[in-house]
Amino acid sequence: MNVTENNKLDISVIIPIYNVEKFVEKCLRSLFAQTKTVGVEFVLVNDCTPDNSMAIAQRVIDEFPDISIKVINKECNAGLASARQSGVDVSEGEYIMHVDSDDWCELNMLEDLYASAKINNADIVTCDYYKNYPNRTSYKRSEIATTSEDCINGMLNFKVANSLWTKLIKRSLYLKPNVDFCIPGVDMSEDSLASFKLVHFAEKINYVPNAYLHYVQHCTSMMQNTSIKDCVDKMKVIDEAERFFKEYNVYDKYKFGIISRKIDVKLAFIKVNRNDYLDIYPELIDYLFNSNVKLSIKKRIRIILITYKFQSVLYFFQDLKMAFKKVF
Repeated sequence: MNVTENNKLDISVIIPIYNVEKFVEKCLRSLFAQTKTVGVEFVLVNDCTPDNSMAIAQRVIDEFPDISIKVINKECNAGLASARQSGVDVSEGEYIMHVDSDDWCELNMLEDLYASAKINNADIVTCDYYKNYPNRTSYKRSEIATTSEDCINGMLNFKVANSLWTKLIKRSLYLKPNVDFCIPGVDMSEDSLASFKLVHFAEKINYVPNAYLHYVQHCTSMMQNTSIKDCVDKMKVIDEAERFFKEYNVYDKYKFGIISRKIDVKLAFIKVNRNDYLDIYPELIDYLFNSNVKLSIKKRIRIILITYKFQSVLYFFQDLKMAFKKVF
């Protein structure tokens, strides 16, 4: 990674920008109006957006002449992971925060998280977040995790957010070996992989029990449309996380969380493509009745049906559920 130790600033906030002309103004205003802007730099990464996002961003930037802002223009569109990496590479803050440009933040986010980091001498500060749908908002509370092991297991079991935008992270952790965002071609869950690696190297983690970031959902359904590409990306991420944990001889700490994630990936594949991915992760059947694997009874039954080629029963109930939704 092209990063050097140079802690001139307190925080670098990295904001990738691509096709967000409807949202970027609200995002930037919520950042530039933070109660803490002294000692903060905002790094906007233009990932060759084809819309008016950068023109809107520039108009907002012009309204805040006293804010430290860097604009990085990528030469070609390379995806979210590459954009995040580009921001990290030019960052100078002691801590780094990532914000997606279609989300927005509470105005005391940076002040509160940075204060917690300094008071507790923390490498990482985690927090809660809001999930904003067009017609409702839900509060997403995190499990308390103050060690790297607890935090990674929490992330693997969806008790702690996997995202980077719920974490203020000391920049020195990005200098550790094998810490980066990029798996070629992967655009989904890339920040989960970075989170696993960064948390692994953290010596002290602090949790602030407040929500600051509004994670904007662009549909009314709790279920997002999932593609085969999304599933493949998630599979590559969990496989790379498994490889990383084995390389650092900590796999046994996270084995059951990895297995749970693999089951989720397999079920996601089956939902969007019924026949091509039936045989991935055949070892999962050996762990279905292990109490250390955090799974609902429903998921266990689905894997049993698929493993023993009774998936037609599963498909029948999936089709029945979809038909019911269409009617009602």
